[in-house]
Order: sequence, then structure tokens, then C-alpha cells
Amino acid sequence: MKFCSRCKVEKDLSEFYACKRSKDGKNSHCSACDKKLRQAYYAKNRERLLEQKKQYYVENRQAIKSYWDANREKKKEYDSKYRSENTDKRVYYIARRRALKSKTMGYGDVDLTDLVMKEAAYISKARTEVTGVQHHVDHVVPLRGDTVCGFHVWNNLRVIPAYENIAKGNKLIEELL
Repeated sequence: MKFCSRCKVEKDLSEFYACKRSKDGKNSHCSACDKKLRQAYYAKNRERLLEQKKQYYVENRQAIKSYWDANREKKKEYDSKYRSENTDKRVYYIARRRALKSKTMGYGDVDLTDLVMKEAAYISKARTEVTGVQHHVDHVVPLRGDTVCGFHVWNNLRVIPAYENIAKGNKLIEELL
């Protein structure tokens, strides 16, 4: 536990950024106070900071371009090597993307599905923060089940704890229907 010099609240050490200069290796103020300080500084100095950024880009544009040109070949080599070594992963992800796309095209109300998916993601995050238990957005009827395949539509989504979702896998649970 450590006392924050700004908000005057005692907090866990994990809520303080590292600082090599201090005795205990942590900042004197917590990360929340540090964030507020940085936001206030940016708001006060926004125009000057943007001008500095623009000036840096103008002065270093050629260096930045030559760096990316020089590393373009390295990236191509890396990508090529990764693709050849991980074909099974790529095939799986491509198939999953295609399946998800085919499951959403022309079925139900796309806008409603997007809205429900965004809300479910928000609820999942909120439940994780409140309970401390990881939550997932789950498809009641799996998209790629062994016996049945569902659709990525609004009424096939639910928020459940992660351990339940992982245990369920791609199985269909009859009680949920």
C-alpha cells in the first residue's frame, strides 16, 4: 500500500507507475492522477504539441519514408515465412471469417444485430469489472457446431462467464433452446 501525494488516498502499489528515482521504485502519485495531469497538460498545450508533431513529420518525412522502404522487404519475408509455417492457423481463421460472414449476410436485421453485439460487449466488460470474473459474448447455437450451425444474429447472443463459454465449446446445449 502507498499513499498518493495528489489525491491523498492510500492505494495498492499496482496503481502506481514505476519510477527508478524513488526509494520504493514507484511514482509519488497514482496512475489515475498521472492520467489527469497528462490530459490537463495536453489540453493546455494542444496547439503547440500538434505544431511540434507536424514540424517533426515535415523535417523527418524522408527519413521515415526511407525507413519503411528499407524494411518493406524484411516485412514481406517475415510475412511469407509466417504464412508458410502457419498454414493450418491461416486456413482456420479464413474459414472462420467466411463462416461468420456467411452467417450474417441476409439474415435478420443487421443493424439490430450490430446494436445487440455492441451492447453485449459493453455488458461483458462491465460484468468483468464488477465481478472480477471474465465474461464472454457467446452464441447460444454455435456458429460451427458438430451437429448444428447457428447464425450471428441478435437473438443468438448472450453474455456468460468465460469458464462456461470455454467449457461449452462448440456444443449445442438443448436447455438453452
